Amino acid sequence: MRVLHAVALAGLLIALQAVLAVAAVPSGCPANAPVVTESAEQLQQGVDRITAFPTTLDPRVFNNVTEVFDGQMRPDVRAGSTASYEWDKLADLGIHVFLSVNGSMCPTTCKAPEGPVCEAACQYNELAKKHNKEIEMEQEASYMDAQGRTSPQPAPDTGVLINGLVAEVTIMTTKPPSQMPVNGTGLYSFTTDTWLMEPTVQADNWDRAEILGNVTQYVDEYNTLLCEYEAAKAAVLPDAPGALDFNCSRWSAFSRALRSYRGAGFDADLGSRSTSNLVFRLLRRISGKLCCLNIVDQPNAWKDQCDNLKFSLPNKLADGVAAASAPAPTAVPSSGGWQRGLPAAAFWAAAGAAAALLAA
Repeated sequence: MRVLHAVALAGLLIALQAVLAVAAVPSGCPANAPVVTESAEQLQQGVDRITAFPTTLDPRVFNNVTEVFDGQMRPDVRAGSTASYEWDKLADLGIHVFLSVNGSMCPTTCKAPEGPVCEAACQYNELAKKHNKEIEMEQEASYMDAQGRTSPQPAPDTGVLINGLVAEVTIMTTKPPSQMPVNGTGLYSFTTDTWLMEPTVQADNWDRAEILGNVTQYVDEYNTLLCEYEAAKAAVLPDAPGALDFNCSRWSAFSRALRSYRGAGFDADLGSRSTSNLVFRLLRRISGKLCCLNIVDQPNAWKDQCDNLKFSLPNKLADGVAAASAPAPTAVPSSGGWQRGLPAAAFWAAAGAAAALLAA
């Protein structure tokens, strides 16, 4: 009898965990809201997937992956790589290009440049940041559809592909110690074709049940916030986007809380295979009904869209002069300009010029 009671109790606990793990959608949520609707089984599959690590480096990048240090980077891949034992098929190919001045690199940052090499390199810092931002937006857009969902395959017009991997080229004007990889990630030089730092396998510091519970909690918070945002948009679109009654900074607060949670694991020296980091990683790749929705980065797009709506000009300007307009979308558009918005100064300058032209 005790055995039967134990089995029944175990079954009850499993069933309760399944109920708690279902991504909840608040009642009254607008029907077109792109919320996460994963089942308990799908969430559990995600946890199982995120805690299954490769035992070799990425064969799309490296030769001799069973004994990687006996080999070199593949001859047709002359770039940096996702050089760790935690790569997956959705990881991009990170290429860092460091600016050299007469054969030397700046060892500090442009916030506190030291010496003539840094002074020369830092002249290009703003230009490099602009380039990096544009490349990041282009490469991110290549993986995202109009609903902000990530496709497992890059779009055909992706800027740079190497062996089917999206390559993200980042221009670095300085090379301070903070640029060195951490948490088991290696550093491979395609200039010398050698390892500068070999990757290492990290310790397992995670708990599957805790990952499942925390992922579910963040998904529920995301869904609640998104439903409130979509309802607020529905109340003013398309006629008066500037009247949007929603605190856009709530999206930033959600992102900060999530990143702070992730950082706590690193602060405790638990490494990249901590519960908090794997929760963060899974939230970037929620799969199932919504393939690979990125809950980590998507709030930034919603925040930008929210700000743009609030600063939108009304459909009719003063004195009855009609202005051309189009209904704002309910989903995140693919346009980087709509997602990211204009700098405030540029926006007001453009608005002022438009008003002057209309008045004339």
